[in-house]
Amino acid sequence: MRYDDPDNDYGRQKRGQQVLLSALTKVNKSKNIMQMNSLLDTAKDNVRTDLPLDDLMTLYKNYHGALADTQSDHLQGKNATIDNFSFQIAPNWEMQRLSDNTRQALGLTKVKVNNIQTKMNDMQTNWNGYNNVNYVLPNNAQVYIPVNKV
Repeated sequence: MRYDDPDNDYGRQKRGQQVLLSALTKVNKSKNIMQMNSLLDTAKDNVRTDLPLDDLMTLYKNYHGALADTQSDHLQGKNATIDNFSFQIAPNWEMQRLSDNTRQALGLTKVKVNNIQTKMNDMQTNWNGYNNVNYVLPNNAQVYIPVNKV
């Protein structure tokens, strides 16, 4: 379904989140910490993530109570082409929306998002993510694409 998903990578990510949430919910209902260890042992050879799977046990121990009341959201990017490579760039309004929602959920005051990404977006003269996708990096910067080592 990877290439046929109408939501592209967003759909694939959503399905992955559904699998993980379903597994965690099942473990949480059983209240069996050994089942969590078994789940992690099974997953470690089949899951790739930036978060070390060993850290999932710590997260589970500290936050398993929150599984009963979860909310999800995602940062929706817009199409961009930089140095002939396709990217998704988060528009300022989308970063602000997600920041506002997160801060509200945490009981924090809303603040205006102002970072390197918002500044680069403000510098764009044509990019809109729809019919104008050429995104220009500042100061003649180029995209860094790591070379696969064999």
